[in-house]
Amino acid sequence: MGPRVGGEELARSLGRSRPDARGAVECRGRGAGDEWRRYTDDLVLGHEKGREWPMISLGINYSQMHDSSACIVRDGELLFAVAEERLSRIKHDAGFPALAIQACLKHAGIQADQVDHVCMGWPAPRAIFLHDLKCYAAGKHRASCLNLLNTTRYFLSMWHQHGGASRFTYHFGPTKARFRFEDHHHAHALSAYAYSGFEDAAIVVTDGRGAWEATSIWYGHNGRIDHILTIPWPNSLGLFYAEFTYYLGFQKHSDEWKVMGLAPYGQPGVNLRPFIVPDDAPYWVNAPGLLGRNAGDVSAIETELGPKRVPETEIDNRYKDIAFAVQEACERAMMTVVRMAVEKTRCRNLCMAGGVALNSKANGKILTSGHVDRLFVQPAAADDGVALGAALAPYLDAGGRLPVKPMRHAYLGPEWGDAEIESVLRTYKLRYTLLNDPAKVTAELLVAGKIIGWFQGRMEFGPRALGSRSILADPRDPEMNAKVNNAVKFREWWRPFAPSMLAEVAGEYLASAPDSPFMILALPVRPEKHGVIPAVTHVDGTARPQTVEQQVNPLYWRTCAVSPSSIRPPMRCARFSARAWMRWSSARSWWKSDTAILGKCFGRSPEEMRVSVVEHDGIKSIVKRWILPQGRTPRRIQTGILRGLTMELDFQHQAQRWLGLQERELSTWLRRLARDIQTAIDVGANDGMYTLYFLARTPAQRVLAFEPSSESQYQLRSNLRLNGLATDERLQVIPKFVGASETQSTIPLDSLADVLTPPCLIKVDVDGGEVDLLRGAHKLLGHPRMRWIIEVHSQRLREDCLNTLCASGYRTTTVRNAWWRIFLPELRPGERNDWLIAVRD
Repeated sequence: MGPRVGGEELARSLGRSRPDARGAVECRGRGAGDEWRRYTDDLVLGHEKGREWPMISLGINYSQMHDSSACIVRDGELLFAVAEERLSRIKHDAGFPALAIQACLKHAGIQADQVDHVCMGWPAPRAIFLHDLKCYAAGKHRASCLNLLNTTRYFLSMWHQHGGASRFTYHFGPTKARFRFEDHHHAHALSAYAYSGFEDAAIVVTDGRGAWEATSIWYGHNGRIDHILTIPWPNSLGLFYAEFTYYLGFQKHSDEWKVMGLAPYGQPGVNLRPFIVPDDAPYWVNAPGLLGRNAGDVSAIETELGPKRVPETEIDNRYKDIAFAVQEACERAMMTVVRMAVEKTRCRNLCMAGGVALNSKANGKILTSGHVDRLFVQPAAADDGVALGAALAPYLDAGGRLPVKPMRHAYLGPEWGDAEIESVLRTYKLRYTLLNDPAKVTAELLVAGKIIGWFQGRMEFGPRALGSRSILADPRDPEMNAKVNNAVKFREWWRPFAPSMLAEVAGEYLASAPDSPFMILALPVRPEKHGVIPAVTHVDGTARPQTVEQQVNPLYWRTCAVSPSSIRPPMRCARFSARAWMRWSSARSWWKSDTAILGKCFGRSPEEMRVSVVEHDGIKSIVKRWILPQGRTPRRIQTGILRGLTMELDFQHQAQRWLGLQERELSTWLRRLARDIQTAIDVGANDGMYTLYFLARTPAQRVLAFEPSSESQYQLRSNLRLNGLATDERLQVIPKFVGASETQSTIPLDSLADVLTPPCLIKVDVDGGEVDLLRGAHKLLGHPRMRWIIEVHSQRLREDCLNTLCASGYRTTTVRNAWWRIFLPELRPGERNDWLIAVRD
């Protein structure tokens, strides 16, 4: 265990403050905020005094770390904000947010040379570099060759870009704008206080790291903020949580949600005091023990707690207990910081920002602890929200004040109008109907058990989907979690979904019913309601609600209001990428949802609004040839593995199937792997293309076809009848999903492990659920003479599946699209299409 973190050098560099025993740098007095800003005067370009407003400022978060974003503010009004990932479709996109900036300028109707201030949410690059060198010198961060190389590489990259300023001028040309670089936590604090609506408030910023900050406390009053205290990096709660996220087999800085969702399944008893002391003021994190020789080194944790979990393997009770301990320690440390903030500011209004502030479990406990009266967590609390605070920093110049206004919604992103939506629908020749009352229709579909894709108005800013880009389903159905996961979301079984409910009735379902418009608080569900809304009640009896207000989102409010009282809070889950919605090619969720509600109100009343209801009709070809006959009729396959067999085909969508070209790349591998099989399993059988092949072209003595969709089952049985195979004794059609665990609608492959006769060939086409399927086939993967063909639609899925298969001793290869697909593309539900071939002797 390394020495506890000190802060003497940082205190001396500030020249005005003194660290306490835990390294926290404290500033006293009302003028501390001005001193904190003057510390980086050399990093602020174009500082102006006596400027007359109006003013246009552009806020940018860009650090090459994660969550790049941009926003635009005019005359103190936040006009537009969007994360780069929503436009680039790269999760947590860390690149320069050129698309986001362009969207901001387009919304404001201006050019880049009309912006007055370009405000970066990070200090100039040398501040991070100097602090890192001090940490290496003081032994707070291991000075390995790889760590030093990465630190230097990062500094040189950002220095070459002038902290992003040169990237801005490269993309948008010369500008009169003044570039300024704000301290990271200062921008976080501004984003929390300015949008809280509180006249005065304690402000807590907690994240992985700023330039030198890990946690900071501020005091907001009269439109200004004063710095109170900073706990320097690497004494960081975000670092602690991220390293344990990686130890538990997940991706750090991305999958912390998974640890939070897994924690309630664990039990107390794991001792984490070698890594964190959460109850001291301030907390202490053993950063030297957590920061190893490189980013993937968790040897110190393994020494104390045993081997790290291999990704995608079974999660045993030991890992669940560790997740419980990690979440509990984080909550206690956050509570310690909140108590400090309240004591030092003598204010019981609390604002929070920083990535750790997205921990909804901790937020709920803070609100109900009695330490605070009111709580505001900025909805984009992670680094994407830094842009909001940076854009407001110029208002503090020359003794100015912030325009403090309450934020009641996060609908700040781009939108698409009726004409644009209908253009996309016509391009893809999707059936749609114009409705006068979409709220009523949606409620009826929810009652019928449908999964709804909901696309309305402006996109949300931040990680939560709040009724603009959402998935809706009925929370009364205890199997709805499995249905949504298997059909749309493809995420881990333990991660809870969240309810949207009328603000007026939230108290009927929750033990406490605070204002929660941003789905950022986890609160206890009333015991008598656990059985009423089981799909959104987590194992610990909590839910993460969004309270919907009529004046904020009238259409979504009506959708909740017109539902029967028993389903008044319709269940929904996480966000869609707007570009994925408008460019269907990568919207995997779209292809599997039952219905999509698309439309825009344009300021008219809901009764006058016209919205499109689009029913899923299978994968559509990008180009449909009008000369081809319409309708589904029996056709004899001309070439390929099904040559001579008959299937009901619609030439508008399945001409390649008729010609024997669909998935032709697999033909050689399929013949080789199936030549001597005894058992064949077709997971995601659809209309039976591979089921027919296994029955008619292979020696398989048993064929299992898994297909949960009733429409696809009908087509499957029709095709079997056309070929005289409907009553074949070798065949069993199973109308269930295949996943990680057994439920009413889902079955794991391991349940078949003892009854299958090898050699066995398993073909998998589940459009994103491959990892869960393999997780539920742990025993089966260990059997000899197993062969797999797995279709994947993203690079990450491919790598995750390969890691699991290789860890089980399989020889693997990847089959990619043939070169001639340039001329005859197949429309896929993801950004790529590969097949994984895996064989175990």
